[in-house]
Amino acid sequence: MNWYKQASLKEWFGQGKKGDWVNICSKGLPACGRSDTSEGGYPKCLPRSKAKNMSASERKSSCERKRKVERKSSRKEGKPNFVSTKPKKKS
Repeated sequence: MNWYKQASLKEWFGQGKKGDWVNICSKGLPACGRSDTSEGGYPKCLPRSKAKNMSASERKSSCERKRKVERKSSRKEGKPNFVSTKPKKKS
């Protein structure tokens, strides 16, 4: 059986060995998620280790791309919009 089938959400998003996810669109890297789902943008979440390795401009760019996709999308069927943390290379 795969590890992700055995892991609980508490382990995945909490302080477990696979967890500790943070919202890179907010100051100070707060925990992932939001208390009021009726207003505000959707969080862009990453593991804390990856978020700390990104520069401030990389985090800002990633958040801007996420917000752009969210504005264009209607979020049909409640599916999330995934946006890469790496910008596309200009050719």
